[in-house]
Amino acid sequence: MRKTLLIVALALIAAPALAQQPATGDVLAGATTMVGQPESHGLPTRNARVTGFRSVTFGASPDEVRAAVARDFGAAAAGALAPETVEAGFSALATSVDVAEVGGRASLLYVFDGDALVAVNVVRATSDRPTVADRQALVAQAARTAAALLEQVWRPFAMVRGRPLPGNQVIVLAAADDVGDGVELRLVNIPHNARLADGRSVDIPAGPGAAALRLVFRQDIDGLSILKPGDF
Repeated sequence: MRKTLLIVALALIAAPALAQQPATGDVLAGATTMVGQPESHGLPTRNARVTGFRSVTFGASPDEVRAAVARDFGAAAAGALAPETVEAGFSALATSVDVAEVGGRASLLYVFDGDALVAVNVVRATSDRPTVADRQALVAQAARTAAALLEQVWRPFAMVRGRPLPGNQVIVLAAADDVGDGVELRLVNIPHNARLADGRSVDIPAGPGAAALRLVFRQDIDGLSILKPGDF
């Protein structure tokens, strides 16, 4: 049985606390938002299959990941891969490169269960004092990335779109392929309007600290666990 894994962003872009929290987790249950959703997209043209990220595939060893990073991003990026602390029982390698999928400089986190790659976390973060333009750029990139993902056919009833979460986070899109591997696109610390299950709308402002766009590719995405703050 696969261990349950939480993919976390690097510490510098951990979700900031909100200056005010107008909606609790219970209130946000069933809420929706359009932040980061594409205005239009084409009809799906092929079945989705998530096997990794770029030329690195799930199950790869650390040495194989280094070789793949060198192919995808250059020898300097591969040479900069360094151990990163994640959940107990897992190890990780991290580096920072320009990544087209998130539209800019991003942290790459390769997570291993033993010597086998199980997830790749791609995070583009702003400075600790993002401007309105910084946040708008993340939302625009989220829409482009979501549109590209929606060009594929995902497993029926295994897609989430526009789900606000406590801590000023929004799942723009999460989806699984036919074997349960998948992708999640998330915005962190972006002001948005949440339409609650009872029909009310709540404006959720940005809090202090960095904003971020996070793209995760992982095995067994259906088993993603969400742990309480402070577990890391």
